[in-house]
Amino acid sequence: MYAEASGIVDKDVSREAEHVKVGDLILFYLLEHAEEIEALPGAKRREKLSHIERLSAFWGDKFVSEINRKNSREYQKGKKQSVVRNEMIAFRAIINYAASESQLKKYDNQLNFSMPEGLPSRIHYYSIDELITLYKAAMRRRHSYHGKPTYRVADHIAKFILVAVLTGSRSGVIGRASFVQEPGRPWVDLENGIFYRAAKGAFVPLNKRADPVLIPARLLKLMKRWHYKDGCKYLIQYQGRAVDCRKGFYTLKTDILPPERAEVLNRHSLKHTAVTTLLKLGVSISDVADYVSTTEAMLRKTYKHIIPGEFSAVHQALDKKQPRRPRPGEKKAA
Repeated sequence: MYAEASGIVDKDVSREAEHVKVGDLILFYLLEHAEEIEALPGAKRREKLSHIERLSAFWGDKFVSEINRKNSREYQKGKKQSVVRNEMIAFRAIINYAASESQLKKYDNQLNFSMPEGLPSRIHYYSIDELITLYKAAMRRRHSYHGKPTYRVADHIAKFILVAVLTGSRSGVIGRASFVQEPGRPWVDLENGIFYRAAKGAFVPLNKRADPVLIPARLLKLMKRWHYKDGCKYLIQYQGRAVDCRKGFYTLKTDILPPERAEVLNRHSLKHTAVTTLLKLGVSISDVADYVSTTEAMLRKTYKHIIPGEFSAVHQALDKKQPRRPRPGEKKAA
């Protein structure tokens, strides 16, 4: 199929679902996204390739028309719900991409991916005190030489915390971002104050939107200092290279937070913190959805317990002090 796209095979080869093998579309996807996949952090790259490898092993020899409820359920059998859901989302994205690139005729709703339900949402977010504590601890951590502290070893984690909370961006996007335009990397445009959260030309699944965002003035000022004064090429940089600080952040929160909080909070909780804070401050659902690059429907589903914020018309009406009314049988004052 990829050969067909390159003009090697006769253009008249059918692109109907019953004649196109899934393995050809997976190969086409891999070749088209080779640079983007290569630019992913090690753990993310291995995870993505593992997903694709498992999909290819089961679906590779099947035709697209065989993507139906029976085969989808067979593929999902015995797999952890959260893991297989991510794999099926990736699978659907691959097929959609192939259709968008004319490798497959539009199939509308004829295919049944039998997508597993997502796990019940349980949102955990950091308190202001916890954020401040984590940030200060990261800034104070230093390498020790002969018992004496030397250079900072976790200031990149402090930067990560700031960017995640103030932009509501995903961890992977922040960890790959660069102050200099590079293929396969999100770009921080300091001149215009815009964070392009998706690499130029990158295909982003609908469930992981990465729209550009205007950087808040206070954060932009810090970013300019990191790049122009400190000489950082990447947004989150350690020893001259871009890092996702997954392990470092885990160590930090485990050391600093109480065990019961460290167990439920993670890096993605920083995005939950950004959304929760904005909603509680009364920012409209539409504005918050645009800012953190998600849909209003997703916000309503995930954050319905705090929407539309403590300053909403509903809360104002319920909290408003009403004039005292006469009790039953009480005589009116003269």
